[in-house]
Amino acid sequence: MRLIFPLFLIVPTVLLLWWSTSVKYDTRQLRRELTTINRQIDDTKLALGLLQAEWSYLNRPERLQQLAFDHYEQLKLLTLTKNEFSSLNRFSELQDRGLE
Repeated sequence: MRLIFPLFLIVPTVLLLWWSTSVKYDTRQLRRELTTINRQIDDTKLALGLLQAEWSYLNRPERLQQLAFDHYEQLKLLTLTKNEFSSLNRFSELQDRGLE
């Protein structure tokens, strides 16, 4: 009886120590993974910001207008006149008739 009682205390204590150590190292690993993922997110956000800035720079109206002027012959662009535009009422009439 004297040996059984200490065993009931020692075995659960050892099991709890093993479990807590396991949880500790699992938590450390998850924190490392989270740090890596957060770093990747930050890098992606930075790259996205740079791409958006570049896109805005490349799509400036004066730049696009100059490109269209420079490559007018190659692109075979046609000049639009006001007669080629339609009113919004025309679109609603077509939609009412089912000619979308």
